[in-house]
Amino acid sequence: MMKAPPPRGVGPASSGVRPPSSRVGPASSRSFPGSMADRRSAGPAPAWPRAGTRGGLALFELVVVMVILALMGAIAAPRVSNLLRRQRLDLASRRLMADLGLVRNMAIRDQADRKMVLSTVGGFYSLPEYLVAGAAYRVQFNTAPFEGVQLRSVSYAPTEVVFNRLGLPQAGGTIVLGDGVERVNVSLSAASGRATRTFQAGP
Repeated sequence: MMKAPPPRGVGPASSGVRPPSSRVGPASSRSFPGSMADRRSAGPAPAWPRAGTRGGLALFELVVVMVILALMGAIAAPRVSNLLRRQRLDLASRRLMADLGLVRNMAIRDQADRKMVLSTVGGFYSLPEYLVAGAAYRVQFNTAPFEGVQLRSVSYAPTEVVFNRLGLPQAGGTIVLGDGVERVNVSLSAASGRATRTFQAGP
């Protein structure tokens, strides 16, 4: 017996619902982050160092740096020590010259004799007419900031420098400071009353 054809307008095509398509479009070929395709395109994974290898290298590098620093310190220490010694001697001689200039200016200002008294035994000098807190101004060598610097000799006898009202000393002379390695000669001019200095090797 023959089946009647379905009514017109009834069937899958006319229902408005399309059957699922078996076509595979471009969207199905997309790769997502972290997919196997991305992993393959990223290339081989980096080779990380084994545990303990980096720590061994870091310890070796630290030892090398410490050895280099120790060598540099051994080389630089004598130079630094010599530089500090020279600075103390330079500072002491500048202080002496400045105070000689102070006594000279006091003599000119006061129009009277003014003096500096020096002691090689005590290692100091003082200005009797210049008072600080009610006491004579005094500078002591071989103490801070003049550690190691000593008053070696004074060519004046007695060991004092006297400036007259014109700012001239009683005579030209030399005051010697030393630190055992180097010495500085502070010379006073009888004609001008001004002090100059020269460095030389020796105690």
